[in-house]
Amino acid sequence: MKERYFLLIPLIISTIGFTQSRGYSQTELEDGTEYHIEFKIRPALEEVDADGDGILTIGSRDKVGSYAQLDHDKDGRVTPEEIAEGLPHQGAGEVYRNLVYKRVSGETLLIDLYLPGNGDGGDFPLVYHTHGGGWGGGNKDSKGRRKTMFETFLTAGYAVASVHYRLVDRDDPENPNTMEHCVVDSKDGLRFLKKHAEKFQLDMDRVVTFGGSAGGHLAMMLALTGPKEFEGDPLLRDYIVNPVGCITLFGPSSFMDPSLFLSGVDGARQLDGSRFAERMIKGAEASTYEKADAPLRSMMKKLSPITYLEKDSPPILSIHGDRDVLIPKQHSAYLKESADKIGARVDVVVVKGAGHGFSGEKISPTQPEIYEIMGRFAQQF
Repeated sequence: MKERYFLLIPLIISTIGFTQSRGYSQTELEDGTEYHIEFKIRPALEEVDADGDGILTIGSRDKVGSYAQLDHDKDGRVTPEEIAEGLPHQGAGEVYRNLVYKRVSGETLLIDLYLPGNGDGGDFPLVYHTHGGGWGGGNKDSKGRRKTMFETFLTAGYAVASVHYRLVDRDDPENPNTMEHCVVDSKDGLRFLKKHAEKFQLDMDRVVTFGGSAGGHLAMMLALTGPKEFEGDPLLRDYIVNPVGCITLFGPSSFMDPSLFLSGVDGARQLDGSRFAERMIKGAEASTYEKADAPLRSMMKKLSPITYLEKDSPPILSIHGDRDVLIPKQHSAYLKESADKIGARVDVVVVKGAGHGFSGEKISPTQPEIYEIMGRFAQQF
């Protein structure tokens, strides 16, 4: 696997193409690896680095966990640089990490792109991943089950992109980010890839969006809203992308019906969908759609994927655990019922015994079977 990095340091060499076969110029694409290490990786390490030395030591008091697989030189220590390097992916050819796709509000936003290694010389269809984390957490990086899902698409001949967007911070009154910004940034990531489609040999007429939880919500928003909606960076707004399909894993389809957030799982604490209000409008009090003031009602509708569902909307595959309490399976059922009424296509797979994130010791279909279902769906396009 070939890793590509684009360091914009000496101006004297900045016009040299770093991939002769593609004819890139280093002035066109910018590497955000140092930013990613300093502002994403190091803060995350602080939570698991027990001795505070900025490095995770295997066998120490550090909570190394899945980071251990990133010890590339096998010295028993995982550095931020090794984490940024990531893992090799089965089925991948060239990999471009930490591409800067835009800067906004003091943040540098990054995207990773994995190209399949089994291309036939044509342009690659694209699976575009939006990460989960409640719109306020998570990241674009690939490891664990996410890595396995990416490999499912790569071995099928799809390129895979994974985007990081501005995160909502409910505890910081100085943080202006809302869920709407998450949608805007995710859209701009797609527009950035459209802008550079020829360079990366991407077929941007064959884009399938994909994500889990909050990322599943964003995947639906990308697929169902028009390409000119949720405009962001002026330098990207003219690049039009119309996804042809969407895979959403346990993502919310509507914030307007509070009954969708009542799981009905025996013994489980029932969560109220109104808890998302402050993530939509800063300072908003938790409220249902019926009781919300006009601005919040408007935003609840604007951020509900169901608002944009039409007869000719791209097909959606929605996969949901039947014991999901955070985002109950009713969201998938409601999405399909609404689609059936207007003749749109929504396929639903209910995973028996599974909670949010498909947690559970014995689930059906199994994780490998879920990956196969996802792969088959994407290969239709």
